[in-house]
Amino acid sequence: MIRIGITGNPGVGKHTIADLLSKKIKNSKIIDINKIILSNQALNDETYEADLKKTRLFLLKELINDNVIVVGHLLPYVIKRNELDFISILRKSPYSLIDIYKKRKYSKKKLQENILCEILGICFYDTLKVFGKLKISEIDTTCNDPEESVKKIIYNYDHKSKRQIGVVDWLDLIYKNGDAEKFLDVN
Repeated sequence: MIRIGITGNPGVGKHTIADLLSKKIKNSKIIDINKIILSNQALNDETYEADLKKTRLFLLKELINDNVIVVGHLLPYVIKRNELDFISILRKSPYSLIDIYKKRKYSKKKLQENILCEILGICFYDTLKVFGKLKISEIDTTCNDPEESVKKIIYNYDHKSKRQIGVVDWLDLIYKNGDAEKFLDVN
């Protein structure tokens, strides 16, 4: 039984990589947290925020499959430590994410919030807090094609001692580039 989670901020390649990974893992099923939220009306109509308790209840029904790949940025908020064997946290340069978010027509506020979350590593930190350092690995997808990222996920799953965390530091990069203000006021 293989139980892998893929998480990270919007735009880092979670769904593309999950689709490719599912082709490499025999008889695997992708469980998309966003689809569970939408198909089970677990979204608050007024605030447009996910009802995490309701989402978790529906998600638990899906986790009964043998080989699963759970994908979504809300993963550390709806899955518990013992429910997955390994979690890959995908990261992408904030410089690349700006272009992705603009193509997706994110509002300025949504764009800025997601960029800052990536720079500060919020998804990484929250995943680390829930699953611990032995179950997670960080992958920078900025320059990797999705197939390369899938290879890294499989390698990290198979080789627990080779898993890496804390290797991505966008904050240091943007300060070195003198771009801190640019990311605080994204146009």
